[in-house]
Amino acid sequence: TSCLNLTIVANVSFEEKSTNKAILTITSTSQQTCDPCASNAINITFVVDQGIVGDCLNTLTITGLQGLLAPAGTNAAAFPVSFTSSDSQDDLFLSTGKWHSAAGTFILEVATNKTQSQLNPGAVYTIGLVFDNPASPRSSS
Repeated sequence: TSCLNLTIVANVSFEEKSTNKAILTITSTSQQTCDPCASNAINITFVVDQGIVGDCLNTLTITGLQGLLAPAGTNAAAFPVSFTSSDSQDDLFLSTGKWHSAAGTFILEVATNKTQSQLNPGAVYTIGLVFDNPASPRSSS
């Protein structure tokens, strides 16, 4: 849904330490509501073409979230995030990330105790974030 002209063009990229580069593909993006100023759950679902071990993965970065606002009282340096997977790797990433509102960028880091866990080909992963919608629509880009 992009009824606020808030098109979620979520580009998810990752910083990988190895030279064997995996390809990450977004399969869907969704937002919960179109209402101005409302709390809005955003979900970004993706798959990878080959396994990526946590030790070879530093961060996962989501871009294209311009115009969204952090809910009142949310710490931008410890912004809550949910991560679910179809292969029981739900705790691969930390439960908070870093929100950069001016850039519309969100950064997730691999949990330090999960360096031997991995993103697996064929599994489906979903990142969930909750933002506030802007007070008025913005023009599409």
